[in-house]
Amino acid sequence: MVYITTILIVVSGLIGRRNRYVFLIVIALLWILFGFNSINPDYINYYNAYNNIFRYVGNITEPLFQELMRIANATGINYQFFLAIIAALSLILIGKTVWDFSPYPCLVMSLYFFYPFTLDVVQCRNALALSIVIFAIKYIIEYQLSHDSKNLIKYATLIIVSTGVHFSCALYLIALTIFIKNKKLRRLLLFVLSVVLIIVIANIASFSGIVGYFIGSFKASSWISNLGGMSLLRKTITAFIRIGINLICILSLKLYKDKKYPEYLLKYKESRFINTVDFNRISNGLYEIILYFSILSVFEILISSTYERLGRPTFLLSLVLLTRSISIASKSNKATDFFLLILLICAFFSYYMIFSPGDSRWFDLVFRAILENNILFP
Repeated sequence: MVYITTILIVVSGLIGRRNRYVFLIVIALLWILFGFNSINPDYINYYNAYNNIFRYVGNITEPLFQELMRIANATGINYQFFLAIIAALSLILIGKTVWDFSPYPCLVMSLYFFYPFTLDVVQCRNALALSIVIFAIKYIIEYQLSHDSKNLIKYATLIIVSTGVHFSCALYLIALTIFIKNKKLRRLLLFVLSVVLIIVIANIASFSGIVGYFIGSFKASSWISNLGGMSLLRKTITAFIRIGINLICILSLKLYKDKKYPEYLLKYKESRFINTVDFNRISNGLYEIILYFSILSVFEILISSTYERLGRPTFLLSLVLLTRSISIASKSNKATDFFLLILLICAFFSYYMIFSPGDSRWFDLVFRAILENNILFP
């Protein structure tokens, strides 16, 4: 039954494109797989933390998530119901953003199912935190359209909230530097970032100690790996793949920057980020955000070759941006439309192969575990 659900998710994305009812069905199916999963690599850790939350001594990096667990536990609901709530919140925030910005939201959510959805199920705290980050993106776009500084305050507030769920989200405040007009200040920030990168590269062990102060030495040692044995070529290839989707986004923007706004998008009156003459301007704004977020994705390589959490919003937003380009291509040049669609799929699989372990262990421990262990489908 679960495998049938999986087929429905994929097929719905290909045939539905932008249909409210199909989109809600896809969200509902993803919620069932997420909220009612009963076995995955991190499930027992969250289960034990939840059931022992009043005796649990956590670290200072997740105060909001711990408080959510305390409140839920105090009301008497079990962990599975709490997980279903977390899954619903995460998918609503992600779904709302995708629906607002992508002309083909069903396609984006279907691709999201392959990556990084299954990893979000395993790392539910991280999934909630990043869903808040993704939802906050609209306030940067709002600022670019209206120049109302209140939108930047809203963005910063949501990032602070997400940081309370997972400390790494504080790094997304880097997006605010987009709006720094003072060149000297920008250069100073770039210099500080460069110094940090040099310190990390020069002594990864010391960096591990600093991170360990915030999240605990055990977790830090499990996250941060010594990359001394990783060749420069390997690092370069990994970095190129992680930022490679930017090249595709640049190509799509260049191809359609002078194209006339397709009038058929005016029928999507429920989304002012699509039904607008500022369509291309919004697409350019999305790309600028993607570019800044990609810096974080490459920075992860210096910490661990397998750490990829910060790159997940980059991937999802890139899919949204590419579907915006395809929506223009579909009404202007069929050959180019097909070409961009192929690029989108290639970009998706590139991220999928580099970010996921890509072997039988990942398939058994994550993908199969999620599809074959659901309390609604015993």
